[in-house]
Amino acid sequence: MIQEVPGGKFLVPGRNKKETLSPQPGTRNQEPGTLGSRGINLITTLFILIAISAIGLLLYRVTTTEQEASLRQLYSGEALYIAEAGVAWAVHNLESDCDWGQPGETPDCHEAAGSSLTAKPTLCQVQLPNGTAYISVTDTEFVDADGGDSESCTKRTIDSVGRRLGNSGRILAERRIRTTVD
Repeated sequence: MIQEVPGGKFLVPGRNKKETLSPQPGTRNQEPGTLGSRGINLITTLFILIAISAIGLLLYRVTTTEQEASLRQLYSGEALYIAEAGVAWAVHNLESDCDWGQPGETPDCHEAAGSSLTAKPTLCQVQLPNGTAYISVTDTEFVDADGGDSESCTKRTIDSVGRRLGNSGRILAERRIRTTVD
């Protein structure tokens, strides 16, 4: 015969009489004030997910920073090559015409293959595929220190600024070179 026990439970004959009664549906056997194994597992899982996300974000930032530094170095090297090309271009023009780049004269910035040029007194702008070289020629005259009738010597200072430009025309890097020629 089935017996009713306080708390809404029933005992079935033939089963162990010392059997503990299970709690009512929706309740758990746990001590008051504890989370139980399900709560701890949830907190542990959340902690592990946050840690993995933080490590992933850190690795992303390191990789991105390294790529940006490499690009800046590449652009800086290209700007240096553009400035060197501007110096070579000015030296070539000085060798072919000794008055090229004199103040008050408009230098003959003849157009080279694949480049477009604009001329200003003592300044030329050479547009190259990846950037622009700005070339300036300045005369410096040296006179013999003894004040005699000796000859004066004129040296020319060539300043070249190479700019590496992006697709939108924004300056990505800039390098300057100054050299003196006789």
